[in-house]
Amino acid sequence: INAEYMGGQFSKMTKSMMLNAVPVQWDRKDLSFILKDRYDAWLHDTLRQSRIARGTGQLVEMATSGDDQDIKLLYSNVEKDFSKKASELGIMADEKENMPRTSYEGVVSFRVSGVRVHLVPERWPLPRLPRSETDHEHLKRGKTIGD
Repeated sequence: INAEYMGGQFSKMTKSMMLNAVPVQWDRKDLSFILKDRYDAWLHDTLRQSRIARGTGQLVEMATSGDDQDIKLLYSNVEKDFSKKASELGIMADEKENMPRTSYEGVVSFRVSGVRVHLVPERWPLPRLPRSETDHEHLKRGKTIGD
């Protein structure tokens, strides 16, 4: 690995980030909303109620229209469609093992002009594997979900 290259990439990606200047007392915060069952239910409801954008141009128009309701934009595959849309929107387009790097269940959430936006796989929610198996173990055997 070329450390200079990686360092340059890291610097470029983090240059515009700002640290929070307001102290947060995390021990006094109720973080139960991030427990898997509660977060999954919230995400499902949020995506169901979100407005649908047909492309990145329409998404930006919708986000700047003054309506602050969440927006979702669907992508068909990670390698081409997600990467293209992510690049157009100026967010991280990286993927690992065919999942966007910053995703949860394939969904990448971010803000455009203060409006929450979700890039969502067309086939969401993604199929669940049995808890005893990982994607790799299941796929190496040539099985599909439910086999």
